[in-house]
Amino acid sequence: MKTPTLTFESDSIFDRYKRNIEGAISCFDRLVLFGTFKSIGHPEAMSWQLHTQNIRLLDYEKQFANPLRLELKAKIKEIALSEALPIQMVNRSQRKESVVSEILEKRGDHSGIVCILSAMESCRCFHVKKNPKTNNLQLQWSSGKCLHYYIYLMDAEYGLCYLRIPTWAPFRLQFYFNGHDWFERQMRLEGIDFEKIDNSFIHISDYQRAGEIVSSFD
Repeated sequence: MKTPTLTFESDSIFDRYKRNIEGAISCFDRLVLFGTFKSIGHPEAMSWQLHTQNIRLLDYEKQFANPLRLELKAKIKEIALSEALPIQMVNRSQRKESVVSEILEKRGDHSGIVCILSAMESCRCFHVKKNPKTNNLQLQWSSGKCLHYYIYLMDAEYGLCYLRIPTWAPFRLQFYFNGHDWFERQMRLEGIDFEKIDNSFIHISDYQRAGEIVSSFD
């Protein structure tokens, strides 16, 4: 018996609307990078730090995590003071993007720190708990809530970026920027005409060169 051969017709959006499509570009949109300190980034590493400083597990929050929290808050306030910027508290009903957009309308898009926002948000942290197998106390992953700072800055190459900094160990950082903003700046440097609505490009004068620019992104 002969096995039937299945064939499929290509029916991508490009095939269906190719007469109406001027060109196509594939590039990064919003990029979010995460990072933490290896020396305190997981329970075993943090336990070793406490051991080397002769701090008991039960004193982890009082003698280790809380002093770091206060030091970090003081540093952020120092930066805000040096930049003559207020630290604005944002509640759950507010969109950070809207707050930043209003500031940019008055400030302009020149390079530098745009604003510093703060918000109470969830975070991953360590709590001292008993290990049911060994019956010993140990640091374990847990969910919590702490104050976070968002430092928004305008970069000459990458556009609007932010660094999200939690104030509680292990301080898992989050860095964000918009790939379309980077792409836009690169095209301006090369004199490529384009039209952009919100975060989408609806026309680019040189798709071949634009594609080469996108491919150069490391």
